[in-house]
Amino acid sequence: MKWLTWSMLLLGLLSCSKPPTKADFGKSDAATGEGNDPSDSEDSKKDNKELSLSQCTAPSRSLYRLTRTELANNVASVLKLAAAEHSVFLNALPLDPSTTGYENDSKSMQMSSDLITAISISLDRILTAEKVSSVLNCKGATDLNDACIQSALKGLATRAYFASAADDSRVVSYLNSLKTLQTKDIERLRFAIKNIFISPHFIFNVFDADRLKAHLANLLWLGSAEASDSALLAMKNQDFLKKLLNDDKAKNFTDAFMMRRLHLDGIDRNFVGLSNEEIQLRKSMGEETRLFIWDVFKSDQPITTLLTSQTSFIDPRLAQHYGIESMGEGFVKTKLPSKRRGLLTQASMLTTTSKSTESNIIARGLWITEKVFCQHIPAAPAVDPLPEDMVGKMLTPRQKLEAHRAKKECGACHDLFDPAGYALENFGPNGQWREAYTSGLPLDTKAQFNDGSVTNTPEEFFAYVEKNKSRFSECFAGQLLTYILRRELTAADKCALDAVQDGFTQKNWGLETAMLEILRWHEASDGGQP
Repeated sequence: MKWLTWSMLLLGLLSCSKPPTKADFGKSDAATGEGNDPSDSEDSKKDNKELSLSQCTAPSRSLYRLTRTELANNVASVLKLAAAEHSVFLNALPLDPSTTGYENDSKSMQMSSDLITAISISLDRILTAEKVSSVLNCKGATDLNDACIQSALKGLATRAYFASAADDSRVVSYLNSLKTLQTKDIERLRFAIKNIFISPHFIFNVFDADRLKAHLANLLWLGSAEASDSALLAMKNQDFLKKLLNDDKAKNFTDAFMMRRLHLDGIDRNFVGLSNEEIQLRKSMGEETRLFIWDVFKSDQPITTLLTSQTSFIDPRLAQHYGIESMGEGFVKTKLPSKRRGLLTQASMLTTTSKSTESNIIARGLWITEKVFCQHIPAAPAVDPLPEDMVGKMLTPRQKLEAHRAKKECGACHDLFDPAGYALENFGPNGQWREAYTSGLPLDTKAQFNDGSVTNTPEEFFAYVEKNKSRFSECFAGQLLTYILRRELTAADKCALDAVQDGFTQKNWGLETAMLEILRWHEASDGGQP
């Protein structure tokens, strides 16, 4: 009976969400050709120099499931869980698969009995009699029909469902469902609270124009129930976004979006085999990158600042590691020496793309090629990395790699990413500056790129990156839309992608400006309404 009820509720929710059809795609599908890569937008940019999101059809209404992190954050926010309780609840939920690289990919987010069971069991442990009384705060009342309890449950459901008002149909439906509960007293109240969080109205949400503000708030605050606060959602768009981005909860977005996209989210979480000193250093590395990204986002700096900035957030431990002067206790915004610039020389990236005792030219080059410029590199063929006659000889990493690149099945791909790796060889396996390898062999940081550009020093490489920063802007635009829409982009998204890419490359948008334009886009359109 429980599953029948669950299925009926889910079908009701789905009925509000019309799947996209050919008609929804308008002209954009024909303009790109079905199945084409939506990032291939040069023709449209030539035809329409003044690109604007207002010219594009908004995405159709769609249904999505909250991620495990969003679910846990929402439960913690609504029930005011302590940090330890929050952590236990999150870790009990099954991991979310992904096809886009993000945790919030709706295509791969499936509903399962394992998820419902995990939520149910975790809530049974959390909702002790004392916790139930604390959450409801009704002076010991246990009658479900008590006015205080009814008001408290209505408030909990309103926040959990990201409802804009307590008379939302989902909240009313929940309150009506309580009439069938047969248990008594505190057990009945426990079930009443628990039913909020095993409802499809909690686990699923709908993406449409009417809820776009709540949707963006949920993305930036990663499921915190405060994202549905009526006063927050009533703010003017610009004030609304400033409030979201300047709140500490927005650091969750930095983790879920950028740290995950850049594959840097494990730098201060995977500590196997490390000493306490190394663990503390790794934590500083991760925090530097998070604070740096968040600062660029919340101050609406051009997105390319992530690559070109000459400042970062340094604590005394990192200052010593980098060989620069400490500016004070804690993390302080600090001017960097000329040999360091943006994300490319932060210890988090340099360490993540290294082996334990030596740098990795290939891994660093691949990271820049794929994560910074969104250029896909095919899987490497199965070949021996080093000819037998060279095994055992004292060779530099470059000499070993050149021997490998000499094979015709390897050279073409390595030409795409090795140069960026060579350019960063002045940085050791944990991101410290060096003038030579520990073996005493000399460094060779010369890098020749496919466009004919040659760099010999980090400063020259930074100039090359500056020259090509529009590639990063275009890459970032696609990734941001993917994250906001919670799915892979299609040909139907080409108009919007072109406009957002143009905003980042030609108008120097920052994150706040981009999201402001996206809000205006939906408000000026039919919002994808069926």
